Amino acid sequence: MATSVIIDDVPAYDYYEGCGPTAAAMIIGYWDMNGYDNLFDASGWDEVSETENVADEISSPEHYSGNYDAADTSIADFFRTSEDGLQPGWSYLNYSDNAFEEYAAYRGYEFDADDTSYYSFSWDEFVTEIDADNPMMFLVDTNGDASTDHFVPVIGYEDRGEDGLWYAAYSTWSESEADIYWQEYQAMGLGNDWGVGYITSVKPVSAPDSDSSSSQEDPSGTETEDPATPAPTPEPATVMLLGLGLGGLALLRKRS
Repeated sequence: MATSVIIDDVPAYDYYEGCGPTAAAMIIGYWDMNGYDNLFDASGWDEVSETENVADEISSPEHYSGNYDAADTSIADFFRTSEDGLQPGWSYLNYSDNAFEEYAAYRGYEFDADDTSYYSFSWDEFVTEIDADNPMMFLVDTNGDASTDHFVPVIGYEDRGEDGLWYAAYSTWSESEADIYWQEYQAMGLGNDWGVGYITSVKPVSAPDSDSSSSQEDPSGTETEDPATPAPTPEPATVMLLGLGLGGLALLRKRS
């Protein structure tokens, strides 16, 4: 029997100003729904799950209109999507960690994101991340020409035994959570449609909003922490080393 795991509560967004910002937004939307409510202005599943309600956080009106000198306020700003002479919707891989970390910091949180190559990230490591409810972002080769061309959010895995190892992703071309793309977990290469080139792991360092320490008002009118409920110490984020050839390399993603 196949072993299959899917992370719940990951919203599916339709393509908006590039697959990179769109894919990253789905992962950020998941964390917004799981303890980090200020990542998006929208609140609750009914709002967060709709692309139009988070569009300005995916790409600000200024960025969408081509005003790249405006303040960075959206995922596309921190991803540098369409900037530096790139065609609209194009992004560089080496800004993907910025897209998560700097956007989260702008919204008041600390997140850790790391890029690594397929060859430096094992299936067991991938399974561990998904089992820990940490959706990830893959940069893949959709048409098997040995060149990466699309960012996708990855939300699950399936071990099909003799039929191979598979990952579950949203395509960025549908707003339905039912439209899950199952693709074989394999390196990009000639003939390997949806082969994996690079992997971006993402997880929060800040404690969730719901875990913030409670407070009480003292007679002087100032708030003090309740000594019975001290603030929790967040677990340190896991840092993965970049594979050889990836560090500092600007890989251009084709618009898709």
